[in-house]
Amino acid sequence: MSTKPRVLVLGLGNELLGDDAVGIIVTRELRKQLSKYLSHKASFVATNSFGYALLDLIEGYDRLIVIDSMKVAPDEVGSIHGFDLDDLPSGTLSPHEISLKDLISIGRHVGLKMPSDVKVIAIGVEGDYFQLSERVKSSLPKILEDVKSLLLKYVD
Repeated sequence: MSTKPRVLVLGLGNELLGDDAVGIIVTRELRKQLSKYLSHKASFVATNSFGYALLDLIEGYDRLIVIDSMKVAPDEVGSIHGFDLDDLPSGTLSPHEISLKDLISIGRHVGLKMPSDVKVIAIGVEGDYFQLSERVKSSLPKILEDVKSLLLKYVD
């Protein structure tokens, strides 16, 4: 009988918005490189979904590692920023959107098994384009190595 891995590595983004897709791209590449070695510990999911749709994806895991983009100053493109759940803001921009922090709180409130440990790896990007910006594209090898290093610390 197989059991579900304890850790979910969740890559978020929108593939139609260029740099915003970097979380998805990095997660897919990490799955190729690491799933053979971490299959008993971690699942890798890359998705365009957001908001309440994420509840079904994250339910049942002990740990959640989110990989997403974050708009930064031009000299910080390709930088990696790590956050704990408590570091994230609460609140929404509309009734159709919800912050990760609030989503997990609601999941717990309605009795779902939500991860007790949440880490967010935010990758610094320039902005919204219909393809990856050259700066992000050229930073991908370093981004992958930096995220892989952080991920391996979080998974063990």
